[in-house]
Amino acid sequence: MFAPLLAVLLCAQQPTFDDLRRALDAQDDEAVLEQLGTIRGAKLEADDRVRTARFLLEAAQGVPRLSMALELGGLAVALDETAEGRLFLARQEIRASEYAAAARHLDRALLLAPEHREALSERARVAEELADFERAAALYERLTALGDKEASARAEACRRQAAQERATILSSSRRASSPGPGARARPARRESKRPKQAPAPHHQREQSAPAADKRPARPVRQLALRPVSDANFSSVVHGSDKPAIVLFEAPWCRPCLALHAELARLAPAYADRVNIISLDIDRSPTTRQALSIRSIPQILLFSGGPAPIALPLDPTPLEREIERRFSTDR
Repeated sequence: MFAPLLAVLLCAQQPTFDDLRRALDAQDDEAVLEQLGTIRGAKLEADDRVRTARFLLEAAQGVPRLSMALELGGLAVALDETAEGRLFLARQEIRASEYAAAARHLDRALLLAPEHREALSERARVAEELADFERAAALYERLTALGDKEASARAEACRRQAAQERATILSSSRRASSPGPGARARPARRESKRPKQAPAPHHQREQSAPAADKRPARPVRQLALRPVSDANFSSVVHGSDKPAIVLFEAPWCRPCLALHAELARLAPAYADRVNIISLDIDRSPTTRQALSIRSIPQILLFSGGPAPIALPLDPTPLEREIERRFSTDR
C-alpha cells in the first residue's frame, strides 16, 4: 500500500527545469545557482542524470557569460561525462585564453571518443598555442587519417616548426658548451677597466639608495592548500586527531579558485585546530564516488560524526562558520 505513495514522493524530489529556464532567461544568477544547488542535492537515477546533464549542456551553450557557462557545463560533466561536455568546457577555457586547462578537457574528451574530429581539431590548435608542435603534428595526422584534407598541410607546417625549434635549441646548446676563442680574454679586459672608475660616485650612489632596498626580502606567502588524493585521503582525514575541512575542486572549475584562495588564507590561523585541505576530483575518482560528490566546488567538514557537514560556498558565511566552530574565543 505504501508503494504508490513512495513513487509519488520520489518523483517529487526529481528536479524540473522550468524554474531554471526562467532564471536563465532573466539572467538572475542567484536564482540560477539556487536551482543548480537543488540539482546537486537531488538523488538522481542514471537516466535522470543523463537527461539533466543534457539539459544543462544545452542551456550552457546559450549563455553568453563565461562564468555561468562554466558553472552549467561543469555540473553537466559532473553528472554525465561526455566528449561533448568536455569539448564545451575546453572551448570556454579557450575563450578565457586558459589553454592548459582547455588541453586537459580535450585530452579527457579524446579518451572518451578517440576519433572525435572536433575535439581532435581543437586539441591540435591548442597544442600550437602551447608551442607543442610535435603533438600538434601528430593530432593533425590523425585528422588526416579521418579524411580531413586541410589537416595534412597543417601537420607538415607543424613538423617544420618542430624541426626548426629543435635546431635552434641544439645550436644554442653548442654555443653555450663551446665558447669562441675570444671568450677567455673578455673577463680580463673588463677587470682592467674597473680600477679606472672613480669609487666615490659609486659609494655615494650606494649610500643614497632607498632604505627599503637594504631590508631583508619579505617571504612570499604561498596561498595553496595541502592536496590529498585517493592514496592518502583516509589517513589524512579519518586518521587524524583533528577535524578536517576538505575543498572538493578541479583545475577547470573557476568558482573553485576563489574558494581555494579563501581557505588558504584562513588555514594558518586554524592550523592547530583543523586540517584545511583540497582534493582534485578528476585525480581522485574513488573518493569522489564514495562520498557521492556530484558537483563542485563543495566544502565538507569531517569531524567524527556519522556524515560530513556541508559548509557554505560563499566566502563571508564560510569564514564566519569556520570562526564559529574553531575560534579560540568560543
